Amino acid sequence: MAVGVAAVAVVSVVALYRPVLHAVTELDEEGRAGQVLRQVEAQARDLGPAATGTRIADGEVQFADRAGLIVAPADDAVWLATGATPAERDAAKQFEVRLHRHAVLSSASPGPLVVVAEVRWPAFRPDGARVTDPSRQRARVAVFSVNR
Repeated sequence: MAVGVAAVAVVSVVALYRPVLHAVTELDEEGRAGQVLRQVEAQARDLGPAATGTRIADGEVQFADRAGLIVAPADDAVWLATGATPAERDAAKQFEVRLHRHAVLSSASPGPLVVVAEVRWPAFRPDGARVTDPSRQRARVAVFSVNR
């Protein structure tokens, strides 16, 4: 009887391992997405409203690595150090970052530029292929202002 109870307990623990591991991984990625958003906000404030507004108007897309430490456009030289081939360099780009001007809160008159930052992940699969289906991605959004 005791062996049967022990066997059921082991099977139960093993059955829960994968869902728990998946939940922990998602929380970790969510935290790194938050770090990316903080870096994007700091970059925007350092650049100022004019340069940030130009990035938004140009539709610039940035990417961040899995650690959330590199945030740069896809063609930036910083990505050359992340892999020998284009596929390896793309595979290093975990997060996609897009900035949008908040149409209601950003006025043309003097005042803050209100930015909506959207982070989606994964941007690329481990083989370097682009993830284009939004249903296969997670997203996080933040709103911040850049003073003029």
